[in-house]
Amino acid sequence: MSSGEQFELNFDSKENDPEPVIDMGAFRKDIFELVGKRGIDVEMNMDLNELSIEDAIIWYKIQNYTKGLISPKEYMTYVADVDNSKKISRKVFQAIVGNKLTIKWGNEIMELQRKLREQKNNII
Repeated sequence: MSSGEQFELNFDSKENDPEPVIDMGAFRKDIFELVGKRGIDVEMNMDLNELSIEDAIIWYKIQNYTKGLISPKEYMTYVADVDNSKKISRKVFQAIVGNKLTIKWGNEIMELQRKLREQKNNII
C-alpha cells in the first residue's frame, strides 16, 4: 500500500456523520512520532510498512474512542490477527494499542464504580 493511499472506515455511525478516512502515510507518520517519544528505535524494532489497515482502524478507534467503540471481543480478534501475521512490528504496535485501550477501559470501570457508590449513598 503506498503512503498516500486512503481507505474509508465504517463504524456504523449515524447516517449524517461523514465516514472517517485514514491516510496510511499520515498514520505511519503519527506512529513514527509516537514510538520515537517512547524511546523505541524505529529503525531497529519497527518496520512501519508492516503496519496494516487493521492496525490503522484500531488506532483510529482508540484516538477517537467513545465508550463501547471497541469491545473486548473486537480487541481479541485484532490481537489474534496480529499474532497470525507473525510480524514483529505489528506486535510492538499491538502492545502500544493494548496499553492505551487498557487505560481507557480502566477509566470506564472507575467511572462506573463512582456512579455505583453515589447510588448506594443516595439509597442510605
